[in-house]
Parts: sequence; structure tokens; C-alpha cells
Amino acid sequence: MRFEIDFTPTKRRPRIKRNGQSYDPKENQREKRAMGAAFKAQCGAVAPLEGAVSVKVDIYRRMPKNRPKKLLREFDTYRPDADNIAKAVLDAMNGLAFVDDSQVVSLTATKHDRTHRESDIVAVEIEEVAR
Repeated sequence: MRFEIDFTPTKRRPRIKRNGQSYDPKENQREKRAMGAAFKAQCGAVAPLEGAVSVKVDIYRRMPKNRPKKLLREFDTYRPDADNIAKAVLDAMNGLAFVDDSQVVSLTATKHDRTHRESDIVAVEIEEVAR
């Protein structure tokens, strides 16, 4: 299964209420819904995988407009971190692409060079691992 989203999700810290309960920030919830909708639109209504899975996350981000035009590419050493992006993707795919993210036995998250592009793109590839 492969799908793309046109924004960069990130895993934000949970918020704590005065009574000690924690909850997901609204931005996390909105991004989860958007990733779920993109997954369903591009992969269709598929049953969640039940075995071991491998997940590959490729992150292509745009260079800010204030960067010189002659600079064609640069390393993406800026926030959000690759692991926070991967965590956000895994949380959103719980129950959709796989039953639980504990099934992930291989995870690769790559932040590619930033280039002059229209928007950010995160490409996610999920496949079942065969023994």
C-alpha cells in the first residue's frame, strides 16, 4: 500500500487537563483525520494487515521562499524531526493500514533534500513482511 499526503505531519506532546487526564492536541487530531482520508482515497477500503509490517516514510519538504534562487537544494536539518513525522504517520494508520503499530518490525524515515517546490509531500509505503 502506498499513499501520499501534501503536508508534513508531526507528533506533538499530549496536553494535560487540571484533573490529570491527557488528550491529543487538536492539530494532531486534524492531521490524523487528513492522513486517514488520504489513505482511504488512494488505497481504497482495505482490511488492516494483521501480520508483521514494514513502513517506509519519505519526506520531501520545500525550501522557504527567502532562500536564494541559485541554491537548488539543501539538507533538511530543520524541525520537525524525522522520528516525530514517522510517529504521527504510525499513529494515524492504527486500525486503517494495520491493526496496531506494534506490528511494525521495520521503519525507515528519510528526510530528502529541501528543494524549491510547490508543497511538502510525505510518501508512505506499507507492506506486509513475509517470513
